[in-house]
Amino acid sequence: MGPVVRTVTFNTGFDDHFLVDGVTWGGVEKARAFESQPSGKGVFVARRTVACGVPAHAYYLIGEREQAHHVGAVEAAGVVVHPVAVPGRTRHNLTLMMEDRVAAHMVSPGYQLASAAPAETLLRMVVDDARAGDVVTLNGSIPAALPPEALAESVRALAERGARVVSDNQGPYLAAAVGTGVLAAVKPNNEEVTALGDAPDLAGYLWVLAEAGVGLPVITRGADGVAFLDYGEVRLGSCPVAHPRLSVGAGDAFVAGLATGILEDRGALDTVAWASACAAAHVAGADDAAFRAAAERALELFAVRG
Repeated sequence: MGPVVRTVTFNTGFDDHFLVDGVTWGGVEKARAFESQPSGKGVFVARRTVACGVPAHAYYLIGEREQAHHVGAVEAAGVVVHPVAVPGRTRHNLTLMMEDRVAAHMVSPGYQLASAAPAETLLRMVVDDARAGDVVTLNGSIPAALPPEALAESVRALAERGARVVSDNQGPYLAAAVGTGVLAAVKPNNEEVTALGDAPDLAGYLWVLAEAGVGLPVITRGADGVAFLDYGEVRLGSCPVAHPRLSVGAGDAFVAGLATGILEDRGALDTVAWASACAAAHVAGADDAAFRAAAERALELFAVRG
């Protein structure tokens, strides 16, 4: 087996989507449609990676009562799952859709672990499984029971095994991962990057990341696209979407494109272009079956300046 993408998620759940005509606060409305999907940032990255034609393994914590349901649904999408069960129920997040667009998205609290043991087990599993050439993405929020240095130790251990590590974490965990000096890429947004200290602007933060040893520093800017470094030059890229539908999850689709681009050694510019196209395909509403074709069409619209 060749290199694969491995995703790590500490907070998983289910995304409950309701399609409604409107909301009357205090009233009773009928939903036109309902769908519940297994969620978790790295879970979604793995699904989109498989949709791009690249094998993916998802490592994640999951509430013991919903484990079979959640894992079965993710495996049905073609992802190899490595779960670690934790006590308690898995969270359900609420998404209200109106006219095929997200009207509101509400995220429930994640796991409150009594100890770091489950998270440590999860990290140990992915380190043990990682092989040279793999891309490992560390996704989303992390329970406070796990100290940031534990994440940094795992990043270093993965790099020693020849894996290329992408951090999509926040706060002190992002800072700890960057501080290892061995990351292949990061993609904080323009608010999350401030956890790295003070810099005059986005270009300054890109240089902070580069000087810390990050191979491909990327800062996402929402609908304004991305800022990144390519051969020492600051560049701004964007991939327009004519009819946006889903902003929730766009960053995870971007990470999937980032991971596949790194796995395939596409280079900085082509990797960021592909990641942007994957995010655009998601925002346009492409499902897993149509995702790769939609991303390839979106790639033709990617523009870069700087």
